[in-house]
Amino acid sequence: MYKTFIEEFQEEFEKLIKEEPFVPCVDKDGEQTFECIDNIINDMTGMTANGVISDEDFIILMELGDYSLPVDKLRQSEAFMDFLYKHSPSSLDVKINAVVKKCEETDFQTWLTVPENNTRFIRHWLSEDELNEFAKKKNIY
Repeated sequence: MYKTFIEEFQEEFEKLIKEEPFVPCVDKDGEQTFECIDNIINDMTGMTANGVISDEDFIILMELGDYSLPVDKLRQSEAFMDFLYKHSPSSLDVKINAVVKKCEETDFQTWLTVPENNTRFIRHWLSEDELNEFAKKKNIY
């Protein structure tokens, strides 16, 4: 009996998280909204959670304008980020390789010309011990 209940609960839960907007998020305009799990960006780089880049700039520069980031408190939660990684589409996982690619684009390079942005960006990747990933790229400020 309990096994059936648990299986049915899990099935309904997985269906509803894709249909019901329940996660508090921030969109490309900085507006708070609620989103379904399939509309949530998973910033696996830590750039937004660590204040390296604003939510709005991140969404725009990574060309994810149709999607939203979970509110900062959720991005700080390891449990929520694990949940997001498990249930959201992998196409919305933003990893370092995506950022490295974007660094070659004019809009991202323009963002990096602002000294404060550049400093936060370099410090972040230095602290993550990933700065060498960017060393192979040309035309990065």
